[in-house]
Amino acid sequence: MVKKIVTFVGIGLFIIILSSGIFFWILSGGTKYSNKLFSPDGKYSTQVVEINSGATTEYTTVVSIVDEKSFFANFDFLNVWIGAKIAVFGFNGLKSSVEPLWINNRTLKISYSNCKRIKNQRNAWRDIKIVYDRQCQN
Repeated sequence: MVKKIVTFVGIGLFIIILSSGIFFWILSGGTKYSNKLFSPDGKYSTQVVEINSGATTEYTTVVSIVDEKSFFANFDFLNVWIGAKIAVFGFNGLKSSVEPLWINNRTLKISYSNCKRIKNQRNAWRDIKIVYDRQCQN
């Protein structure tokens, strides 16, 4: 009897964990994040995010800058809401075709090779200058 209960509870927990994992995977839409790349003084970071929202939409890739001194630096929604995070470059395509690099404390260089489907390209944010290195293959 105890063996049946333990088996039943084990199967139930497995189903709950599996269902939760699938649910969160669906909600995330297959989003992939690069590692954060910090400015030399650590005040800002940049990150590449690749969003795969399903079979009927293209991949969207965004390069964002975050003010790491913000109280909400680790909370994406609040950071955007208070203006401490912004998407400075975006395009339809895979994240492998873009690479940010801090030149100095206030200059971010973004190299990219997908030149046809650019959706957003800012040249500055706050005291940060953003320069681009186009290496077009298409």
